[in-house]
Amino acid sequence: MSGEDLLEPGTELAGYRIVRFVDCGGMGSVYEATQLSLDRRVALKFISQRLGDDERFRERFRREARSGAAIDHPNILPVYEAGELPDGSLFLALRFVDGPDLSSLLRERGSLDVAETVAIMSQVADALDAAHERGLVHRDVKPANVLLESHERGWHAYLADFGLAKPNEDIGEHTQPGEMLGTVDYMAPEQISGGPLDGRADVYSFGCMVYRCLTSEPPYKRETRTATLLAHVNAPVPAPSEKIAGLPSPLDVVVARAMEKDPDKRAPLAGALMRWAASQLQLDTGTFTPTGEEPWPGYGAASEPAASGWRRTLRASLFTAAAYSPIWVATYLLGRSL
Repeated sequence: MSGEDLLEPGTELAGYRIVRFVDCGGMGSVYEATQLSLDRRVALKFISQRLGDDERFRERFRREARSGAAIDHPNILPVYEAGELPDGSLFLALRFVDGPDLSSLLRERGSLDVAETVAIMSQVADALDAAHERGLVHRDVKPANVLLESHERGWHAYLADFGLAKPNEDIGEHTQPGEMLGTVDYMAPEQISGGPLDGRADVYSFGCMVYRCLTSEPPYKRETRTATLLAHVNAPVPAPSEKIAGLPSPLDVVVARAMEKDPDKRAPLAGALMRWAASQLQLDTGTFTPTGEEPWPGYGAASEPAASGWRRTLRASLFTAAAYSPIWVATYLLGRSL
């Protein structure tokens, strides 16, 4: 089978019984299923044939399983099994999260209040720090990849879908020229313009998510995809309080520090950034004890992003010129499909 085929409830394969269809996304179809050997409820993700037929993706898929299984963290979605059906189709068995993803919650509400934003995004930040400590870069941090489960004290967040995650040392080897993996509204400038990537690219995407949670819009809402990409590279970082009056200034600092254009000036740890914000706002997220520590000099002082280095400026200029080329557009769309 492939990710495009719909399975009927009761279908048994690879040791799982299908309960119901849940959703279909960029990587394939997701079902609620029962793992027969343990009578365990799982999310079963079948990878689309379009992706599964690509050998580079199959290698990336195997890394996803190893990466997910290697990190034991309460805010990273556990991977139970990665398998392959007799016809070559790939699948993942994951913890089933009985709740919405952050994207669905934001579509329903528009935006979140300050306390809920800090509580959810602090958990995502801790998950990112744990992944980065292992040398993994997620590359597609966005609301749809944050799954939420309701608990007495609020939402428990899981960072999901490491299908695009790559060990740092593998990024150059496995990313082809013109291939940009990620989601336009949350993509770091260096990811767009072809620079080297590390965990700071995820921190940038994280900052975009904080802005989205607070304001109901991504930071660079433009008419076209190309215009959005150009804004990530060149436009000033927007402050949430300029969009929504009354938002506290520490959250402006969070967004400004996370979304610095130059990775060298960007906050290196999303978790430290949120600990600082929670401390300034006197919020207890329930996931950590806020502290007043400043992980690097000037952390708490809001400032305009510093001028970019000549390499990033040159790269951005070349990107701007190329962005309107039909050849670039075709290359970009091919990269998005891989």
